[in-house]
Amino acid sequence: MKVVVTGAAGKIGRWTVRTILEAGHEVIATDRKLREESASKNFIQAELRDYGQVCQLFTGCDAVVHLGNIPTDVRNTSQAIFENNMLVNFNILEACKDLKIPKVVWASSETVLGYPFVPEELVTFQWMKNTHQ
Repeated sequence: MKVVVTGAAGKIGRWTVRTILEAGHEVIATDRKLREESASKNFIQAELRDYGQVCQLFTGCDAVVHLGNIPTDVRNTSQAIFENNMLVNFNILEACKDLKIPKVVWASSETVLGYPFVPEELVTFQWMKNTHQ
């Protein structure tokens, strides 16, 4: 089976690529940043916000493991995370539909749409939670 792994340069992505290769499948690993130590010989640096690039990556594949989102971190604003991740997720799912890819695995977190609290709101939320228990 030919599998595309997005976010292949990330922590979970690197492990996922190795696991799929060890199971005997062909892997096309992709990420926005270049990762020289990828276990896959087929590593393609791509921008998943570009629907055309997503379609090129996915053409002829049997499955997609989508791990290519920005998690919450100090380098990105909530708005930047939201804009990136929503467009990337749309492009991934739309390409899978259009190309009739039968298997999609999508891993995410509660922060995929951006971190939902500013620090002051988080403190207030924690205080309210603790005082009303």
